[in-house]
Amino acid sequence: MDALGAATQALATFDAMRATSAPVWDASALRALAHDLPSVWHDARADARLKKRIVRTLIEEILVDVDETAARVDGIVRWAGGQHSALSVPKRRTGQHRYRTDANAIQLIRELTEILPDGPIASVLNRLGLRTAKGHGWTSHRVCSVRHHEGIPAHDALRAAQEGWLTMDGAATQLGVSDTVIRTLIERKIIPARQVIPYAPWMIRAADLASDRVVHYVDQVRR
Repeated sequence: MDALGAATQALATFDAMRATSAPVWDASALRALAHDLPSVWHDARADARLKKRIVRTLIEEILVDVDETAARVDGIVRWAGGQHSALSVPKRRTGQHRYRTDANAIQLIRELTEILPDGPIASVLNRLGLRTAKGHGWTSHRVCSVRHHEGIPAHDALRAAQEGWLTMDGAATQLGVSDTVIRTLIERKIIPARQVIPYAPWMIRAADLASDRVVHYVDQVRR
């Protein structure tokens, strides 16, 4: 008989004994069942009904206290054998749910709105292998939804132009050079640039392209 069959038979025996009198268990049999519990619990044939019977057999009572200030639920499990176990789990605050967008994705959206609208931001997130809280790929609508939830303003082309933020392509176009030249300027720290996470687009201020070091390097490249 396998572990699942043994556990099912033991539960049936326990139910029958409990119906007539207080059950008396053999200690070695209990230890054997406890050893097999993980196998039983994860067996594909173990349905929810069997698992509920196991829980009701093993647990006498669960006491719960909610700490709203600490956003924590504290519990004490009183087992059938008389032992007690304490556990604490976080409690979701009002407005929270189990689906949480990756912090890197949120920060990237926050930064990229300075230089890109929602559609191109979605393309960047997908290229980086980031996913939504539910594991989906990014779309313009999903980026927009996260922005609204996090209070991130939409991309404003006029504001971006006034603040002078450029992508690597934009910087290359403004200087009349290739992306490779811009990347070299960044790697040599001739141009200060921001990158939220590795492989994300570089963010460059247009004013930094007019520095003497940048002008000198570009002149050398063009010769």
